[in-house]
Amino acid sequence: MTNQRADAPLLEGYVPGLDGVRGLAILIVMLGHFAIGFDTGGPADTVLKTLMQTGWAGVDLFFVLSGFLITGILLEAKGAPFYFRNFYARRVLRIFPVYYAFLFLFFVVLPIVKPPAPGGPFDGWNVSQWWFWTYLSNLQILFPAWPRPEPLSHFWSLAVEEQFYLFWPAVVLLTTRKGLVRTCLAFMVISVALRIWLQTTDINPTAGYRITPTRLDTLGTGALLAILVRDPVWWPRLRRIAPKAIIAALVGLVMCSIPTRSMLQTGFLIQAVGYTLLAIIGASLIVFSIDPASARTRIVGFLKTPFMRFLGKYSYAMYIFHFPLAWFLENAGFGVNRYPTLAGSHIPGVIAFSFITASLTAIAALLSWNLFEKHFLRLKKYFPRAEEAGPIEAEAVA
Repeated sequence: MTNQRADAPLLEGYVPGLDGVRGLAILIVMLGHFAIGFDTGGPADTVLKTLMQTGWAGVDLFFVLSGFLITGILLEAKGAPFYFRNFYARRVLRIFPVYYAFLFLFFVVLPIVKPPAPGGPFDGWNVSQWWFWTYLSNLQILFPAWPRPEPLSHFWSLAVEEQFYLFWPAVVLLTTRKGLVRTCLAFMVISVALRIWLQTTDINPTAGYRITPTRLDTLGTGALLAILVRDPVWWPRLRRIAPKAIIAALVGLVMCSIPTRSMLQTGFLIQAVGYTLLAIIGASLIVFSIDPASARTRIVGFLKTPFMRFLGKYSYAMYIFHFPLAWFLENAGFGVNRYPTLAGSHIPGVIAFSFITASLTAIAALLSWNLFEKHFLRLKKYFPRAEEAGPIEAEAVA
């Protein structure tokens, strides 16, 4: 699709701001997981740990961005040859290599190098590995009898996205745009209702955070945005609404957090309202990123910095590697509390641990990209998108 108007959304080629949104998502997620083993030593520690523990919200930003990008790709591909083949081949080339390589190292190589001791932290993990090989790890929460490999606990979001990819292309192909809008709105209503219902049951409250039906509203928000930004009537409205929407959503999240003095992902208000507010923030950031008129604003300037675009480019591998690295460092005795305190505060340890783990994560992601991932991505040229006329650039996502 080609837009001639100067105020049209940036929907073609490389959009640096979207890489920055992706970078912001992985940064928030990593900071949340780097609080592992953080024993607070005073009021300042408590405030910092509370803020870091909101890092789960970065996953919601990933979901909105995925819904937006994937739906946009599928909308542009409707009516083109090899609609399903090209989409799934490109997804496989982007997602599977590093994902399954990591699982192979974790479940096959690691137990050979260091056999799990009976009763130790690794004991029993291998019996649960099929949840991960089949992209069903997000459903394991419903079956507590199965031991959960703690270093892979964050893989649930990858399972949600993969399950979304399985059915969404068929929905986009077989549904009109008006029907897609209705479907996305239905996702929002059904997901919120299901999360509220789960709060009244004895099912693990984390289920509302991890199972795919309860997260379709966030993915659906991104999908709905992909439809509306391509509508010449809705695009000007979205540009006007986005700044106010971010402020209103942030205020709403603060209000939802007051009863528990934290933004717990399992809290009733957060699950009933907070996820929707986070989706609104994510959608508004995307609007900023693709709006030519916002190119010189501070928020887009920040998203377009080399640091944020670096994080965005390598975010997928960083997401896979960061928590296992943090977990192993913590369990090897190099966690937050290993470092000297300052006036009884563990904040210096948090800074040191976060910096070291983030650096190791970045190095691992760089090695993964250059030695492994980019070679698979080059094969995407054999499965071009509908709008591509030449060789495919080895982009980070989508």
